[in-house]
Amino acid sequence: MWNTRTQLTTFIALIALVGCDSAADERAEADRALREADQKAAQVASEVDRKVAEVKKNAAEETDALRREAAEKMNDVNAVAREKGAEADAALAKAREDVRIGASRRLETLDKDVVELRTKIEKKLPKVDADKIVQSLDARSEAVRQSLRELDEATTANLASMKKALDQRVEELDRAIADAKKRV
Repeated sequence: MWNTRTQLTTFIALIALVGCDSAADERAEADRALREADQKAAQVASEVDRKVAEVKKNAAEETDALRREAAEKMNDVNAVAREKGAEADAALAKAREDVRIGASRRLETLDKDVVELRTKIEKKLPKVDADKIVQSLDARSEAVRQSLRELDEATTANLASMKKALDQRVEELDRAIADAKKRV
């Protein structure tokens, strides 16, 4: 009963059945592989998102740290600048005071000479000439005093020129006194 033809038909039918199971199995295997791939892709995407968030967080932290460091450096620079400014202000104040003291002492001496000279001038010269000389000496003395008051406005940039002008006015007063002494 089992002839070759029947055996062949049975064999083909079995192969077809096995083939169907194989196709169904392959389809199931493909579906399972697709699910695994989707899961793997979701895991990778999740990992990438986590790493991106971590990089952004680290970048923000580093940016904040750099900003704090820059602010600290700026504070340090500003502190040094304020310190240097205070030192410069102190040096300028001392230089003004040194100029003021030297010129004030010189003016004090010259004013004493003017007082002594005034009495001699008034005794020996006619009133008109004496008044003219005394007014000139007083004006020159006041010019020196004005220069001394202006020292308070002196800056580092113009202190030297202000000192030079003050010295020149002191010298003019000194020469005027010397000229007046010659007339007496």
